[in-house]
Amino acid sequence: MISVIIPTYGRAPKLAAVNSNIHGCTVTEHEVIFVVEADDHDSQEMVRTLPDARLHVNTHKVGYPGAVNSAFEAGVGEYFFTGADDLSFHYGWDEKVLVVMKNGTMVASTNDLVNPQVLAGVQATHIFISRQYIEERGGSWNEPPGVVFHEGYGRGPDCEVVTLAIMRDVFAPCLDSIVEHMYFDCGKRQRDATDDRCLSRGEGDQQLCYNRTLEYMPASAQASEEAYIAFCRERLQKRGVL
Repeated sequence: MISVIIPTYGRAPKLAAVNSNIHGCTVTEHEVIFVVEADDHDSQEMVRTLPDARLHVNTHKVGYPGAVNSAFEAGVGEYFFTGADDLSFHYGWDEKVLVVMKNGTMVASTNDLVNPQVLAGVQATHIFISRQYIEERGGSWNEPPGVVFHEGYGRGPDCEVVTLAIMRDVFAPCLDSIVEHMYFDCGKRQRDATDDRCLSRGEGDQQLCYNRTLEYMPASAQASEEAYIAFCRERLQKRGVL
């Protein structure tokens, strides 16, 4: 069972299309969990009308990290995917990423078709994760087992989870598994109020990720994007997953 976790805020009219896209493109047994903030009543009501959709109201800190952690606590399948409400899943994405979940791999990327680090195979904007990994080791540095994301991030904690998984030798990229991110700044859709909210909340995320990853990754590997990519690719190549 794959649990596709979709944190959402302020995009109630779009959720039916999101739900349909996931169900239409996912081959493996799965469920779709929409995680909605307590004050977003329109989205809650919309999810209740959707076929084969599970509603979960976030009980953690407001924002993406808390939403995913809250959904994980409520129960997910053997694998789960940390998605979003502005993705386009391509058919069979799940079957392709499951191929790399072997030989110790517990965390995998899908291809968002945009991010340079994702395209280089060393990062993820959304992550495919084994439930066992989170239960036994946790997903973020200095967090206890059972916690996926550090909730100090305002918007995007993916960088830390992937970097830590690379250093633990449990990460593999899967560029054949396409979950396209429909970024407004790439001209794929119109910017909206939810984007403004996310950008404001995530202003300090890059520095926070740098500070936290210094605890387990050499500073030289983070001197530039090129240095990070080269360091991670070498490590993944030695493991035979790139």
